[in-house]
Amino acid sequence: MTDTAAAINATNLGCSITCKDLQASIRFYRDGIGFAVGETYENEGKVVAAVVSAGDCRIVLNQDDGKLAGTGSRGRASICRSTWRPQRTSTRRPRGSRPRAGS
Repeated sequence: MTDTAAAINATNLGCSITCKDLQASIRFYRDGIGFAVGETYENEGKVVAAVVSAGDCRIVLNQDDGKLAGTGSRGRASICRSTWRPQRTSTRRPRGSRPRAGS
């Protein structure tokens, strides 16, 4: 295996997991592993998503609505996405530069 240097300095990693049983998944991450439940999101009075975290690790748990990937059945499909946020190396802009839109 070739050893290469990373092109970015990622400081956080998060993912989104679609769950067959959201409440059981929340209990697993909270009670079984020790993650904190930071936020929950409701739709029509029912919790449909929750954010659990531990340190710099953040996981978004979503309730499977049975419509994923065209399966038409609950729990047969799941999606996991990873995201990264690069570490800002300097808060100062080079002299004469302009901020980018959204900065």
